[in-house]
This record gives sequence, C-alpha cells and structure tokens, in this order.
Amino acid sequence: ILFVTVVNFIEWVLGFLGLVSVIMLIYGGYRYLTAGGSEESVEKAKNIIKNAIIGLMIVLLSYAIALFVFTLVQDEFKPQP
Repeated sequence: ILFVTVVNFIEWVLGFLGLVSVIMLIYGGYRYLTAGGSEESVEKAKNIIKNAIIGLMIVLLSYAIALFVFTLVQDEFKPQP
C-alpha cells in the first residue's frame, strides 16, 4: 500500500508541474502577443516560452523515467508462483 501511495504522490506532483509548465507557456504566448513591437518585451516573452517548453520536456521525461522505474519495482515485488 505504501508503494501505491508513493506512486500516486509522484504522479500528482508531476501532473501539477506539467500544468504549471503549460500555464507558463500560455502566459509567454500572451506576453508575446501583447508586446506591441517592443524588442525587450518580445525577448522576455520568447525567454518565457523557451523555458516553459524546457520545463515541460523535463516533466514529461521525468514521468517516463518514473513509470519505467515503477514498472521494474512492481515486477520485482510480484509474488512468484
């Protein structure tokens, strides 16, 4: 039961971080659209978008790695017939 609780917690945390990354991506897009031609504002918006995409990639890769590890651990603790 502890294993299931830990897996659920990690999935919840990664889901929350993915949501934060998507919100930052939307915020960067909004900043880009409302920059009004200001070079400084456009660069800040591009930076936000770039960092949000990097964050989203990290979260997705973390989820894939966690799923792989959880599968290995779950197979290890299965009762053998």
